[in-house]
Amino acid sequence: MELPSVKEIGAAAHATLPRMGVRGVTVEYPGVRALDNVTVDFMAGEIHAIVGENGAGKSTLMKVLSGALTPNAGELLRNGEPSTLRGPRAAIRAGISMVHQELNLVATLSVAENVLLGREPTFLAGIAVDRSQQRARARALLAMLGAEMDLDRAVSELSIADCQYVEIAKCLASEAQVLILDEPTAVLGEHEARKLLQLLRRLRDEGRAVLFISHHLDEVVEVADRVSVLRDGRLVARFQRNTKGALQAEDGAIATEDTLAQAMVGRELGSIYPPKGSAKSGAIAAIELIEFGAADRSRDVSATVLPGEIVGIAGLVGSGRTETAEA
Repeated sequence: MELPSVKEIGAAAHATLPRMGVRGVTVEYPGVRALDNVTVDFMAGEIHAIVGENGAGKSTLMKVLSGALTPNAGELLRNGEPSTLRGPRAAIRAGISMVHQELNLVATLSVAENVLLGREPTFLAGIAVDRSQQRARARALLAMLGAEMDLDRAVSELSIADCQYVEIAKCLASEAQVLILDEPTAVLGEHEARKLLQLLRRLRDEGRAVLFISHHLDEVVEVADRVSVLRDGRLVARFQRNTKGALQAEDGAIATEDTLAQAMVGRELGSIYPPKGSAKSGAIAAIELIEFGAADRSRDVSATVLPGEIVGIAGLVGSGRTETAEA
């Protein structure tokens, strides 16, 4: 049963047509129930956020939806009908694509080659790749995303944000109508993250079902039309955007970052984050760095860590956090 194309779906149907979903899905590993009788629908023309703590079952659910995992019980639904996806390739053919947190790009190939990887236009009875057509199609797909970049540039030379656009363009090349994104803004700066969220809105407005996992609850509150909260493999809360633009639970409660976090952990936040103690004044430093550098990835790092302190090291991928900590 093939999914209808985006063009075949009128704007009025976007909010009412379930593109896909799961009914009573359970996934078990030895000694662990990763998903426990989960039922949820994903609608065309909607951004649906999946939130939960680490180990709540988010990634397992995404694997089921993308054809990478067959559940022990329950059904996968497409257009409201029971369906079976025999692997990720079958999911892609059915119009379901996933953008993983670890992007699935070939670093040594160009932007155009990555966008149309496996779908290269050919000539001479399929013997040779039509580079002109390849570039034209890649340019058109990236233009749909509002992205401009050198089509001949190797992906290894791109920023993380541009790599995200190339990955999403790959999904559009496969005519994806269900787009699943795992932590898409996790390694982006604020400006790049906002551009990506705006792109998700455009994809939604074109009638696609957009699913995304995020730990950034401010982004969830801002862009999600619906939110499903997982805890210990169970669906424990649902929120939907009401006519006033607020995310509202089935019991009428309005979602905020705090209420979403409480639903994720199942208790008041105060019991999770007790009052912080303070380091003793005059204490001898446990670790002291003075203009420290490591592996040509960090330099001039100065910091003092006192007994009783927890010190976080923040930065984007490649900023030198890991090298500094390991040194």
